[in-house]
Amino acid sequence: MSIYFMDGKTFITKYINEDPRKVLRTQFVIVSSTIRKTGKYEKQVINANSSLYPPPELLVDYDNYKKNEDYQMRYKEFIRDSNPLLATLVKYSIEDDVNIVFLCSEKEKKYQYLKLISAYMLDEFGYPMYNYKKMISGKAKKQKYDEAYVLSRCDKILKKAKKHKKERMLSTESGRKEYFGKMSKKEMKKKLQKLGLYDKKLTSSEMRELLDLAT
Repeated sequence: MSIYFMDGKTFITKYINEDPRKVLRTQFVIVSSTIRKTGKYEKQVINANSSLYPPPELLVDYDNYKKNEDYQMRYKEFIRDSNPLLATLVKYSIEDDVNIVFLCSEKEKKYQYLKLISAYMLDEFGYPMYNYKKMISGKAKKQKYDEAYVLSRCDKILKKAKKHKKERMLSTESGRKEYFGKMSKKEMKKKLQKLGLYDKKLTSSEMRELLDLAT
């Protein structure tokens, strides 16, 4: 399976006419200011506007998105913070053998951002993301990629993101309370043993309090 990008018109006139089993197994990623999630297939749809849709201050600065290198560079820097999301989608596509479709509206095509995400994915992960319309017309072909490298790259990014999330949570009182509140007694015991603070007489609440104080 693969990751594709297309506009709403191509989705309605082309993709929706694919094998129904294929369409029903597709994960959709909306990157659009006009396309909305709706009820029936909500679990198949991710709204990625906040992380991948170009912010207004970026869009208004340019009148030629296709050839403007400054716009392209600034947009790619903007989506760098979304590496964990992109890594999760790439892993899902490979490991679960699922098609993923990034969607924008027909009017938003001029902003070129789905094309830029495609280029970014290849540079950052070594994983191709295809223009669906070009694929079905024969203007583009499937590319080979190193699956082991791609998955390793994704795991590295996700591990780093998990570490950063933990550090952010442990930096505040409310975050520490939430973090330790989710730990099982076995996990807390292991952590306290590592710190040299474990006592078998400790209750779960005492263990959480001790971890909070020691971290």
